[in-house]
Amino acid sequence: MRAFIFIFLCLFFVNVLVGQNSLRPNTIIVESNFIATLSFSYDRHVPVKEKIGVSFGGDYLMGVGFGHGSHWLAPEAGLLFFGPKHFLETGVMYAFEMGSEGESKENSPGLRFAYRFQSNKGSILRATANIFFDIDPIFVPAFGVGYNF
Repeated sequence: MRAFIFIFLCLFFVNVLVGQNSLRPNTIIVESNFIATLSFSYDRHVPVKEKIGVSFGGDYLMGVGFGHGSHWLAPEAGLLFFGPKHFLETGVMYAFEMGSEGESKENSPGLRFAYRFQSNKGSILRATANIFFDIDPIFVPAFGVGYNF
């Protein structure tokens, strides 16, 4: 666990040191599927080429309709394609369930696929499909609003 946190922090600080081009580097998004989950996300973006960027970030997820009100932290890394207004996002994540000591926890790797519309002023609308491999339900769609700055 310590190694994972160390690698995540190193990647984040390398991201901060790399110069940014036209894509605004920071994104915050609140997502929900209006049934069972609520998610707060932060991502840091680095342009790689004209139509491709890399993102690193994390999510705080709350499950209310399933999983007895579980809470997860999910660091993730991904790619952004196209732009400047319409983006396709793909990524990998690992969800760590938070809970009391001694409770059994469900941790799971996962994938994210998303469509993002981003206005010139930074407002974001995002439709997301999260796929988890070891958590029930396995497929969690969500819709979100956010801001890019």
